[in-house]
Amino acid sequence: SSGINAEWSLRPGDIVDKFLPTLSCGNEEYVRSCCGTLENLLNHIDLNVILTMMDVELKKGLTHESPSVRILSLKQLERCIESPDHLKNVVELGLLRHAFGMLGDVDEGVAEGVAGSPLSVYKYAMKCLLALASYDEGVAVLYGDEGLKWLHEVMAVSETVRYRAFDVIIHSINKRDEALNHATSTGLLNLMLQDLESDDILVRMVALESIVRLSDSAKAFVTLNNLGVFKGLARWISSDIPDAMYTVPSVVKVYANVCQKPGVSLTQFDETYPEYFKCVCRFISNCPDPSVQDICTDVFGILGSRLDGKEILLRNSAAVGEVIRVVTERLVCGTSEKKRNWINALSNVFGKPAVFLPDLANVSEEWFNCCHNGLIGYVVKMAHSGLDLIVPACNFLNTLIQYKFGVDALMNVPGWCEKLVDRRHLKSTEAEAARYTLITALCNALSDEVNNEVLIQLNTYVREGPKSRTLTNPRIALED
Repeated sequence: SSGINAEWSLRPGDIVDKFLPTLSCGNEEYVRSCCGTLENLLNHIDLNVILTMMDVELKKGLTHESPSVRILSLKQLERCIESPDHLKNVVELGLLRHAFGMLGDVDEGVAEGVAGSPLSVYKYAMKCLLALASYDEGVAVLYGDEGLKWLHEVMAVSETVRYRAFDVIIHSINKRDEALNHATSTGLLNLMLQDLESDDILVRMVALESIVRLSDSAKAFVTLNNLGVFKGLARWISSDIPDAMYTVPSVVKVYANVCQKPGVSLTQFDETYPEYFKCVCRFISNCPDPSVQDICTDVFGILGSRLDGKEILLRNSAAVGEVIRVVTERLVCGTSEKKRNWINALSNVFGKPAVFLPDLANVSEEWFNCCHNGLIGYVVKMAHSGLDLIVPACNFLNTLIQYKFGVDALMNVPGWCEKLVDRRHLKSTEAEAARYTLITALCNALSDEVNNEVLIQLNTYVREGPKSRTLTNPRIALED
């Protein structure tokens, strides 16, 4: 059907009316089946028709005793809210208050994930409100007098429901800059931040996750800094509170978001809050939780990828050397995913920035001397036959040979050239390109360092191109 419209002799709302007695039969499984059929019909009806000729039925559905019917109605309401052109009608019909109210729909006796349960109703109510918070007109309604009234009413239901309302607020802030002004001026942001001072560790953890999400917004970052949030978190991570292990991962995530902000001066942030970087180094080295180690390693790599981040690394060179020692020791025995993360982080740390840093070469050599003794040999083996690790291994070697100490270390690895010119394990275009880039760089870096036979092999590889399948010289013995 191309759609149902007002020209039909049968009023569109009558379609739903015919189903209403069935939808109240008390058999939830049967009701859910009927709702599926109705949904297929309603999705073909124009939104103007739903809001002008089926508004009574929509209101009945939003207050229906059956969770499945409420979900069906919320799905149609979400369709209407997603279109700014229909928002005025939605507001005038008073439909939004039902979506706010259903944020509190929960039956603790029903397992989450059960279709048509009260627990799943709130998720569809949340989708409606997230849609509302995604554009300027919706934000104006969300933070208008009625929207604020409904938000406060639903937040008073329970702590769990309050966090759902906070999710809507955070979503609006991350989507629309104007929402941050509204959240700040109405006191909702401060209300959210108050949980950071709670005596309940679980409440603080939830509040911290909110900060993690808020710090992803450049404008919210400035506001959080002005409100002293980063200063307060710095006090946390520098103290020996018993529950630090539970809260620090979220603080490190906040720092990770800060490190990725293009407009944020990391050197200035580090001068003001040196506790964050110290925390990252401490938890890479000493934290028993592998997931926390992974987050800290990611931050370490992000710092290495930025000019001002490298300045922080140089300023804390001794601590960085210890981190590199720990990471390279783990590199030889971790899972493939962890190896990839660690070696990518090391590539960023040793990488040369576009702007010359006077002390970088000397300090990088000091850092390299902190590496695990067999690191380069192990990385060469990965670059030869490491399957999904070939690309990061080649990239790391390419980074190291920018330095004289890196070239010397590579040349001391037995059979390095034979391994790198062997193409048998290159199973992807990315691996071929990474190996080719490495060997091209080697040809430029080793012209005066190695014998003619090695240069011939390297230049032959480059001349044949990344995709050549020429067999390796049979005289060369490859170590397994």
